Amino acid sequence: MWIFWVLLVLITSAICSVPNLHGEIQSPNYPQGYPDDAHQTWNIKVPEGFKIRIYFTHVDIEPSENCEYDYVKISAEEQQLDLICGRLQTSSGGNSFIRVTESPFNLMTVTFHSDFSNQERFTGFMAYYITVDINECEDSYNGEEACTHYCSNYIGGFVCTCRPGYFLQEDRRTCGVNCSGDVYTELAGVITSPGYPETYPENSKCEYKVHLEDGYQVVLYFDDLFDVEKGEGAKCNQDILKIEAGRTTFGPYCEKPVSPIETRINRIKIKFDTDGSGDNKGWKIRYKASARPCPMAVIPKSRMEPVRPKYVFKDAVKVTCNEGYEVDINRLTIRSFKSECLSNGTWSYSFYECQPVDCTHPEMIENGIPFYLTESDVTTYEARFQYLCEEPYYQMQEKGSGIYQCDAQGSWRNPDLGTAIPTCIPVCGNLSNPPQPIQRIIKGEFAEEGNFPWQVFFEVPRGGGALIGEQWVLTAAHVAEQDGLIMYIGTINVGRDALKAATEIKPEKVFLHPNYTNYPEGEKRYNYDNDIALIKLKDKVKMGNRISPICIPNATDDFDLQQGRLGFISGWGRTEKGYLSQRLRYAEIPAEDIKTCKHHIFQKNEPEAKKFVFTDNMFCAGLKGMDSCQGDSGGAYAFKSDSNTYFVGGIVSWGVECGSYGFYTKVNKYIDWLSKTITENSNA
Repeated sequence: MWIFWVLLVLITSAICSVPNLHGEIQSPNYPQGYPDDAHQTWNIKVPEGFKIRIYFTHVDIEPSENCEYDYVKISAEEQQLDLICGRLQTSSGGNSFIRVTESPFNLMTVTFHSDFSNQERFTGFMAYYITVDINECEDSYNGEEACTHYCSNYIGGFVCTCRPGYFLQEDRRTCGVNCSGDVYTELAGVITSPGYPETYPENSKCEYKVHLEDGYQVVLYFDDLFDVEKGEGAKCNQDILKIEAGRTTFGPYCEKPVSPIETRINRIKIKFDTDGSGDNKGWKIRYKASARPCPMAVIPKSRMEPVRPKYVFKDAVKVTCNEGYEVDINRLTIRSFKSECLSNGTWSYSFYECQPVDCTHPEMIENGIPFYLTESDVTTYEARFQYLCEEPYYQMQEKGSGIYQCDAQGSWRNPDLGTAIPTCIPVCGNLSNPPQPIQRIIKGEFAEEGNFPWQVFFEVPRGGGALIGEQWVLTAAHVAEQDGLIMYIGTINVGRDALKAATEIKPEKVFLHPNYTNYPEGEKRYNYDNDIALIKLKDKVKMGNRISPICIPNATDDFDLQQGRLGFISGWGRTEKGYLSQRLRYAEIPAEDIKTCKHHIFQKNEPEAKKFVFTDNMFCAGLKGMDSCQGDSGGAYAFKSDSNTYFVGGIVSWGVECGSYGFYTKVNKYIDWLSKTITENSNA
């Protein structure tokens, strides 16, 4: 006992200079009797790290059941620590304390209360309180252990320290490990819980960061050893492992998750929080970078090289537009370009567009039009159109349909002609208004519009000719050899006023047959062999209802003029009355055997008839009263084929008298010369 008093004296003397560290409390009027209806409270407070102990040396308070009447109550932090009443004394009657009460806090409230009357005289109480140091290392600290590792007590407080490898956290009580701040930037790596595969530390907050280059995502794989403390009902609320990937959180995990985890982001945080208990071994994560994928096509209507099942960040490809497509960049067209898979999962130059090749509008052709077979005016890849000649007056010279398609190179292409354009040539020998078989040209019938659309009128010299092409007139050499040719076409009336509405055609060059014999001017001609000529016109003649060419026969027997074969002759020559006709006349006459014609001439004028030259290049036609006459020279002897096409079988050449037999240049004898002359001079 004496040791206790020595310790108390030491403490009192040690803290006597500190106010409120000890004191005396007594009831009112002590040691006299305390009054009725008394109520007094003492609030005692000492520094943090200490507690208060109160010693009662005298207690004489009216007794009652549960101290209902008068009492001394001791409380702290709303907890009642003691309730005292009655007469108390030590058992031995010595000088030991009657009652000792201790507050575990640095606060204590002492309340004295008396009711309205006392039947006897009670003297009250006498007490002393002192400040006592708290040993936090032995006692619980706010219901918990003071330190998680080592605790050292001192007067007024305590200090915590940690085992090697741990550090004291901000609460100055909890020990943890330094497992935050690591940043992983390599494309692959390993992250483990602290101490893995040994027991991980308690009371720790670990944070690991993986920061990869833009264009990659972090993919996580968990090793088989995965041991994290679970809560009740296997809930993950004791030790918590979770992964934060932007706005997405994976976990928390207290059982091994299914691998792999694709975070779809290049920066993540791995957080691992542990509580103060458990002896689990932790976890091991292997991470690797997965390049962000790009779409399987850079732009539509294109292909990529090399071909891969998947394209990822930094992959480079050559992009080529599909056949018939191209990219237009500031009016520069390209078919291929390079593209790279970017970090944001898109391709460079993905704003390019493969647009269909444009062939532009097709070239116009003479006497024809392009007719679109696809949508009107569409000129891009695979569009189609057809050249149509102006029927029925023109037809396509080349074989084929005349259909063109826009190809991948931007050209209109025809399966037969390639990129060359066709030519619309006049349709020869087709008549919108065929002539009717009638009598001779002398007394012949007037022609109607369209009966002989090939008929050319020679005003100077008076004669005729036949249009056989856009720029070619066929006539007799003895007509074409004269100077100052004046010609018209497209009329049946050659009166002065009528010619104003006709089409004048002007010669560019005259081609007489090379074997034609020239005679001195004024000398009578007896030799009409090779009496054939071609006139090239300066301008092409536009075909129509009143103007179209007659066909040239070929050299086969089908077009040989046998005796009796009928043909039409037409012209503005002299009639039986002896004057030149102002209106086109025509007649249908048969071919005759040349011997018959010669015999007739010799009968009429035997001495002079012997001077005329007769050759196989001529044929004769006509009957008595049915003949051509002066002014009809150069006109066509036209006959109709089995297909109702009109051909020029002969050219009005010469005769002894009108109204009898006439002689005609046999055209099929000159097919080669005609073809050669026209071909060699068409582009001259």
